[in-house]
Amino acid sequence: GLKSLKVLVADRAPESALEELRRQGHNVEYEPTLVSEELRGAIETHVPDLLVVRATKVTKEALTAAPSLKVVLRAGAGVDNIDLSSAKEAGVAVCNCPGANADAVAELCWALILAADRNLIQQKEELKEGVWNKVTHANTMTHKGIKGRTIGILGFGRIGKEVARRAAAFGMRIVFWGRSYQATPGMVHIPELGMEVESCASVGEVAAQADVISVHLPKASDTDRLLDQSFFDRMQDGSIFVNTARGSVVDHEALLEAIETKGLKVGLDVYDDEPVLWTGTFENPLAAHPKVVSTQHVGAGTMQADDAIALKMVEVISAYAQTGKVITPVA
Repeated sequence: GLKSLKVLVADRAPESALEELRRQGHNVEYEPTLVSEELRGAIETHVPDLLVVRATKVTKEALTAAPSLKVVLRAGAGVDNIDLSSAKEAGVAVCNCPGANADAVAELCWALILAADRNLIQQKEELKEGVWNKVTHANTMTHKGIKGRTIGILGFGRIGKEVARRAAAFGMRIVFWGRSYQATPGMVHIPELGMEVESCASVGEVAAQADVISVHLPKASDTDRLLDQSFFDRMQDGSIFVNTARGSVVDHEALLEAIETKGLKVGLDVYDDEPVLWTGTFENPLAAHPKVVSTQHVGAGTMQADDAIALKMVEVISAYAQTGKVITPVA
């Protein structure tokens, strides 16, 4: 039967999810402004069965702060802010809300691709100064357009697939590299999309044939600096590179160099050393670069994504309350 849980939500979360969990009889403590250093103390104080986080770092100290803690739920997809080996040691299950952010991230990804292709930011900067420079921005040698071009998608989970769905609507050819598809290079039927797309054997092979590269790989030991100088060397001059996944996947020095030497057009929502907090200062050569369309890790920042996360959060927590099992385990 249904067990009433004590839930500590240690990060911003949709109000609708909190209300629904309380309606179901759970005891919900909401601490949206908690910083990572305060998490251990909050767990000791509230003694929760289940912890919900977004960006807050979950360390070994936090995971062992109360024996009651059995589950950590990440209200999103990536779990790189959670110490997974310590969780395993402490007997704490880790789960996530896969796919809930996928549409929002895909939408931002396309905003970055199109803004990079058409110099949107540079045009705005010039217009602020009263400059009209159509000779540069309508130069058809440097602005190829999107239709009929090839997009290379690195990482083909739910977000990568949503980016592909939109690429098809733009009339693009789609190639990809995904960790789950490495064994099957060539044309692959993707049931969720109802179409065939081409799987490549390596990220370099994708780089060599794509006019646009979009990154959707998780932060992991096998993706760390995966996109390095040898990768950027294989990209075509003047092509577009967009990263809405994790900063760690890219060798940033190599990317800065490729912007200069290959004239890459770049869109970034994520950086290596970005702040965890929602406000603060941030100085980063890529984020400030005049050739980069840069945003502030806002991929999941839409009401629609919040609603989807709220539904998934409630689904995961309710299932755990009823069965003692997590339905979206990552560790």
